[in-house]
Amino acid sequence: MRFRICRMLALAVALTAATSPMYAQDEADYLAGFAESAAKDPAVAAETARLAEAQEIRTKDPKRAETIFREILDTTAVREHANEAWQALQGMGVTGDPAHERGYLTQYWLVGPFPGDELDAPWPPERAYLEGASWDGADPAPWEGLEFPAKGGSTAKWRPEQIYDVFGYVDLLRNVSPEYYVVAYAVSVVYVDAAQSAELRVGSDDGVAVWLNGAQAHENDAVRKYARDEDHVPVELRAGRNEFFFKIANGERLWAFSARLLDTDGAPAAFRHTQGDTYDE
Repeated sequence: MRFRICRMLALAVALTAATSPMYAQDEADYLAGFAESAAKDPAVAAETARLAEAQEIRTKDPKRAETIFREILDTTAVREHANEAWQALQGMGVTGDPAHERGYLTQYWLVGPFPGDELDAPWPPERAYLEGASWDGADPAPWEGLEFPAKGGSTAKWRPEQIYDVFGYVDLLRNVSPEYYVVAYAVSVVYVDAAQSAELRVGSDDGVAVWLNGAQAHENDAVRKYARDEDHVPVELRAGRNEFFFKIANGERLWAFSARLLDTDGAPAAFRHTQGDTYDE
């Protein structure tokens, strides 16, 4: 198991070093912490061993390997294990969308970075979004195509991002910027068939604010490590098109968030991402 974890660390560092030395160090530190905690937790260690077993028998006993991967995907609380199991299943020809099946938002538009890590400073995307929004459910949305002055004299524009992480984890260091003391914005559009009460569960590193259809629904100006579903936000969805607008702050080190939409019974809500927007694969 120790060899397996070291191999994971080496691969992650090699992949991220080309992006940014600062990002690579942050990611390496995170994975090292994960490996240490995994070694101390018997349940996580046992799950790691089962993953290793399934990987080893994929060729000679694919049915048994698939069973193990599916069990881990369905039961694990460890994001790294869920993603490894799902990637293995995809390699074996299994199709699906486990993130969406869990209620996670997976299609976003992102823009940033903007200087400062405070949620109360409204940067141009926030002002343009809230001032220009008509909330009549029409496409294109009022924020599409806009560009903004960003940190260091650069220009930032909204760009689409499809999230493949099983737990809907949006890595902002990779997808926006590896810089510290900055904020970014994200928009996700969802459709529901009927007006309904729901709950948005948000995890973030660090603080996060959320608007739904132009009205602020949540703010948590926290300095914290990422933990999924940490904030529970009651929301009212209208029939048809709904736009979630997120603002995520970063102090230092890792920068990420996730959002999950559940119904009033705590089950994944029945929603779809709008078909009118185009997302890069």
